[in-house]
Amino acid sequence: LSWNNTKSVSRGHLAFDWSDIISATSFNNVTKTLTMTVGNSFNLDPLAIDGNGKGNCGATSTSCATPAITTANANDVIYVFCMTTTSDKFTVPTDTASNSYTSRTSASVSSRFVHSYYAVWTSSGSITPQCNYTSGDRVSIFVVIVSGADTSTIFDSNAAIPKTATDSGPVTSITATISTSNANDFIVSGATSNIGAGGTFNCEAGTTTLIDSGTGAAPKGADCYSIVSTTQSSISVTQSCSSCGTGGIWVMIVDAIIQGVSTVTQPVACTMSNSATQATITLSGGSPTPTTVLCNGTSVNVTVNPSITLTAT
Repeated sequence: LSWNNTKSVSRGHLAFDWSDIISATSFNNVTKTLTMTVGNSFNLDPLAIDGNGKGNCGATSTSCATPAITTANANDVIYVFCMTTTSDKFTVPTDTASNSYTSRTSASVSSRFVHSYYAVWTSSGSITPQCNYTSGDRVSIFVVIVSGADTSTIFDSNAAIPKTATDSGPVTSITATISTSNANDFIVSGATSNIGAGGTFNCEAGTTTLIDSGTGAAPKGADCYSIVSTTQSSISVTQSCSSCGTGGIWVMIVDAIIQGVSTVTQPVACTMSNSATQATITLSGGSPTPTTVLCNGTSVNVTVNPSITLTAT
């Protein structure tokens, strides 16, 4: 990364050349302080879908896999919903890349059971995730693969995450209320219902339907997501069905995956453009290291958090 367009700034008895595009400057005549603000100059890869898939398997299945899913990015979070109609007797999922999966949460009502798992895949390419079950049953799998996520923390820290919701019905929709603590989240929901043949699953307005399993013997349901850039307070996440008569029983899991956080290194150089004594500027915003730069023309590598506004005083 490089900052371009040298900007000369003169205020009071001091003048600086700052190698960037400055969005705001001010000079305090009392404290003899010049403040220069530089807007966002870099961003992390945004949260995005890097792949998704589903599988619907028959009454004697002990496993259920998606077709092969091809991803473009390394260091993705793989989120898996395993669903069945008898009981939560799932064992840990597997995949063709030999990733290790961790149980996240589960929910059930009557004859519908959902269990969610996750893994971090450090590579990319073709992968086939699979839900595994201890005995033959009707099994379904929904998979969403997320790029740009924090592969260390992974999930939003809010106590409302993950959230489960159930309804013994018959109803045509289900809703869960969640809050988030992180501004940039990938909110994903997986739901299943025993609605009759011909019904269609729908995600609420403002979200994207990744998977609508349609009808069949295996558990039916949908996988929906939205990407938010502000913290969410008591928002409703809803899935519904249309052309499904009076509806059925429902169970849903809602979760939130956070955007990756790392640091970037930015070369910074400050020079005096008059004969004044070399000044030391203080950097703030984005937890910079170092926090001061001497205006002697020497380039200094400053490490800062991404997507911030850097201020020099």
